Amino acid sequence: MNSYDKFDPKKWVESSMVGLFEKRFGKGFIGLSHCKEWAIDFTQYICNCSIDTEDRDETEIAYLISNKLIEKLFSLC
Repeated sequence: MNSYDKFDPKKWVESSMVGLFEKRFGKGFIGLSHCKEWAIDFTQYICNCSIDTEDRDETEIAYLISNKLIEKLFSLC
């Protein structure tokens, strides 16, 4: 990729994600199960281990991060 400005996440997902997914997690239902386990752990880590510079409590930080994650995922649909 020559320029980040030209990167289109939707096109990348459509053209590359299936192969990368199968390589990383496996095929079919087993692959989906492995991905689900990884996604749950990774999402919990992101939401619970982030540092806030605005002195918010952990629950508020997790809420804000999870909402942004959901928003980003829906934008890829």
